[in-house]
Amino acid sequence: MKGALCIGHLAYDIVLPLDRFPTENMKYQIDRCLESSGGPAANAASLLALWGNETAFMGTAGKDTYGERALLDLQNAGVDIRGVCRKEHLSTPLSIILVNTRTGSRTIINRKGGGSISTEEAMNLFAFFERNPPDLLLFDGHEPDASLAALEKFPHAISILDAGSLRKGTELLAPRVDYCIASERFAREVAGISQIPLSTPESTSTPSPVSASTDAPIDISSPVPHSVHPPISTRSPLSEPSHLEPSQAPSVSTSSDSCRLLLNVLKAGGIQSPVITLGEQGCCFLMPGFIEGDFIEPEASYHLEASGFLLSAYPAKALDTTGAGDIFHGAFAAALLWGKSFREALCLATVAAGLSVTRLGGRPSIPSWEEVRQAMEGWVPEFQPLTKTLNSTGKS
Repeated sequence: MKGALCIGHLAYDIVLPLDRFPTENMKYQIDRCLESSGGPAANAASLLALWGNETAFMGTAGKDTYGERALLDLQNAGVDIRGVCRKEHLSTPLSIILVNTRTGSRTIINRKGGGSISTEEAMNLFAFFERNPPDLLLFDGHEPDASLAALEKFPHAISILDAGSLRKGTELLAPRVDYCIASERFAREVAGISQIPLSTPESTSTPSPVSASTDAPIDISSPVPHSVHPPISTRSPLSEPSHLEPSQAPSVSTSSDSCRLLLNVLKAGGIQSPVITLGEQGCCFLMPGFIEGDFIEPEASYHLEASGFLLSAYPAKALDTTGAGDIFHGAFAAALLWGKSFREALCLATVAAGLSVTRLGGRPSIPSWEEVRQAMEGWVPEFQPLTKTLNSTGKS
């Protein structure tokens, strides 16, 4: 297949919007609710298909009403569901999502399904894609055996992990993929740190925005075919930093220090190009192949230490943040499929996620490619180095 194979969690979402968080033993009335397929990899698959990419999904579903509805929703988005393994004894995962429309926050109540695809089952399902192997693999860690089998079966595909929380699947996959895009929660859990002030703006010496790449200005034209990205050569298990106790972790006092700390812990754990999503603060990341002493822009008067960058979020009034991370991952994947650079992919993903929070639901909040393209025309991304600024000679 020419496109993407997304492997992971499939659920059915019921979104209930409220103008305040509910109080116990009270009755509330709503005038609408949203129902759709859900799950990180499933939502990313929907975006990829809706944006015109040939996309397949692999996961499990029960032979129940919610499974039927979730699969129909994926099919309506254009997703190939031949890789879904349906099992009699399973209940399709169900998510009841309470959305506070005043703040955009959501509270999720999950009923787990408990099923997974074995390595043997995955290898049988891969037969559907042998004639046209996928150019990109996207995982969410919920199907570790199938995901590891896919990495072995399709070694030349670009691989992306949506690392939402630290579990067996995300810990196994994080150092084995080309791009690990982690939530702040995952990064904290790996570092063994529960509270550090990532969201507190720095009051002094904030570096001026600079480009985090030597690429040409961001191209927001129509998608173009990509060349297959070679897999990274170093694939080792996540190392000891994932097991640090909170008391062992160093403390930090600024948001830049916090981001640097988490990025460096992920890097030390074998993650090659870590990205951490920070909600309304944007995302922080290390550039692929970036080493200490590199010049980011040869013509600029900046010489930076290898400590990462912060990309500010797309400005948006949040109505519902459900699925924003899934949409970020799907848009990032789409950009790589189209041959965009790492920096361009982050920008496109940031805009897509920003637009999604202005509307209700996860899967229903996916913006169209045209909406994202138009939004990018009026947005100037800001990349801030997470370090002190030095002059072009490397002197303070």
